[in-house]
Amino acid sequence: MKRQFMCPVCAFSEMPEPVAEGNICPCCGTEFGYDDDGVSYRQLRDDWVAANAPWFSPVVDAPINWNPWLQLLFSEYDYAMRPTPHRNDIVETTAVGHSVDAEVRLCSTAA
Repeated sequence: MKRQFMCPVCAFSEMPEPVAEGNICPCCGTEFGYDDDGVSYRQLRDDWVAANAPWFSPVVDAPINWNPWLQLLFSEYDYAMRPTPHRNDIVETTAVGHSVDAEVRLCSTAA
């Protein structure tokens, strides 16, 4: 079984390589040693969230049922914005980031 690593920016837990200079997270697109030069992981995360947390890689497919908002909530990373709906999911939260009492409700909007 191949070891996987977690991105300190977006909390993607299936990075094939550790966080090191030149490695790129397929989820948020952070190139470590370049994008994080003089910028905090928190700022990079806030920028990714502000862009509606898109999947970055055109080569690596997003995991089945991937949801960036749940990824962030389960990671307990802090971020600046309240999540907005993604794909066919509605995500409602009563709190953001480290709050353990965050309520998440998913329901399909597909007919």
